[in-house]
Amino acid sequence: MISSLLVVMVVASPSVPLPDRAALFVDDQKSEVRWLKALHAANVPQAQGPALVPVTPVGVAEMAAGRQAFEDLDTAVAAKKFHEALDAFEKHPAGATPALMAEAHLFLGTILLQGGTANKAKALEMMTRGVVLDPTFKVDAKYFAPDIKKEWERIGKDLETKSKLKLSVSSAPAGASIAVGPKALGVVIGATPVTVPPGRHWVSFTRPGFVPSAVLVDVTKDTETVGELTATADFAALRAKARELAGSEHRSVPGSALDLANASVARFVLVASGSGRLEAFDVTGKRVLSGLSGDDDAAAAASAARIKSFMAGGEVVASAPSSSTSTGAAGGGSGSADSTSVAGEVESSPSRPMAALSSMRGANTLGSGLGIRAHVGAGTSAGLASGVFGIEVAAALAVKDNFDVGVELRVPFSPYVVFAPGANMRVKLAQDGQLAFAFVGSVVVPLGVGARGPSVGLSVTPGLVASYALSEKTELLAAVLLSYNHLFYSNPVVAGTGQPGLMGTVRGGLSYSLSNAMAVYGNVEFSGGYEPLRRNIVIGNPNTGASMSATLIAGFQLRLQ
Repeated sequence: MISSLLVVMVVASPSVPLPDRAALFVDDQKSEVRWLKALHAANVPQAQGPALVPVTPVGVAEMAAGRQAFEDLDTAVAAKKFHEALDAFEKHPAGATPALMAEAHLFLGTILLQGGTANKAKALEMMTRGVVLDPTFKVDAKYFAPDIKKEWERIGKDLETKSKLKLSVSSAPAGASIAVGPKALGVVIGATPVTVPPGRHWVSFTRPGFVPSAVLVDVTKDTETVGELTATADFAALRAKARELAGSEHRSVPGSALDLANASVARFVLVASGSGRLEAFDVTGKRVLSGLSGDDDAAAAASAARIKSFMAGGEVVASAPSSSTSTGAAGGGSGSADSTSVAGEVESSPSRPMAALSSMRGANTLGSGLGIRAHVGAGTSAGLASGVFGIEVAAALAVKDNFDVGVELRVPFSPYVVFAPGANMRVKLAQDGQLAFAFVGSVVVPLGVGARGPSVGLSVTPGLVASYALSEKTELLAAVLLSYNHLFYSNPVVAGTGQPGLMGTVRGGLSYSLSNAMAVYGNVEFSGGYEPLRRNIVIGNPNTGASMSATLIAGFQLRLQ
């Protein structure tokens, strides 16, 4: 079974930073199941927490008295005590265990056998009930003769050979740890079927923040059972606080989100409404991610990928100034905001949607999915060799949250048949609020064919890129690049063939989001250095030596989930 995003009931110690985990609050059962499944599939780290609410055991005293009476050969008193234990298990199944119930049935079956052969059918029925409840129970030689142990094991083997029925188990709310008899299913999200022999089965449900629950289910045909869990008073108060947050578009991190984070021991709080809309709050980084949809499985999966990117330092939809005053966050004092604190109500800085944040010309990586871009450039002949226009298309694939790889193709407009295919990569190095930095690199192989004959070159370009969010939709882009260029072959030989070139480039520009999936961008580039091969290359140009160029670029990008 899978592990869920469980919210737990403990107050974070002021000296311990909140871990980079998420706590989910959803009231609607159907929405909660969808969100839990999507977040698990996206490998979103779950909230940490203390032990579950303790279970109050029942029937323990009655079982002890029954064993003692049986050992004293007072079978009448022993039978009475074991029946009393079974009554306690029936009334309070959450306090029972499969082993104790199986043991009670084994004692009662043994007592019936001791009463004569007339009771054998009833005795075997009693023992069969015990085996169904806990087939793993081991017969204690202190109380039972070898023939009783043999009979118990025979019943177990017979049940294994008989046809099974389907028992479908789930909990309301979802996300409880479920056990059927001694078999733990782990955390179950949605209905999960198990095969069981016919008979009465004990099914338990436990989840942090809820009172433990259990049921005894008589399975005579394919059956479904749902464990109803009741929230503890403290947890119910937290859920009510989360309910007040749900359904709104926050521009800052409210104080109630901080309360939820502290109680959940989690830096990130996810609050969803019954309609499926969800907001994510980063109480340490003072950021808000809104506009997340859980209307269907596909929408929830796409939103879960965005949440994971947000938790990794990616998408910023709203952020608060770092100078905000703390109002009691975990890890902070009264009067300053640090790595584990946030103001109760703070002013938000401009936010930005996914497209601007994940600009393929900027420093922020895609986080997930696929991006494509295309642009047209115009510049001096030094920048575009024998032509003043050129086009470039590229695609990038998110390998990890902070790592993209891609392919590109440059085609300058020229009298020659020229194209330059290549590969590129981008590694996000750091992010501080709205500012991000990344290392980029590309390897391009310019190829030319024309009246001068074929030519082959190489261009290797590493560099540093920065992005800064100016507003919700606008991102400022800057880069410093260094290109190593080499014309390996040209027929006829062109001046500069075989000589390495080196060009430095400074780039600046803007990216503007048209939607959550599309953006346009513009750049201006200035280059200078010694370059036989040229930048935005047309191979075969005879001019070599010192070179300077200026290029204007306009393009668009599209991000695919």
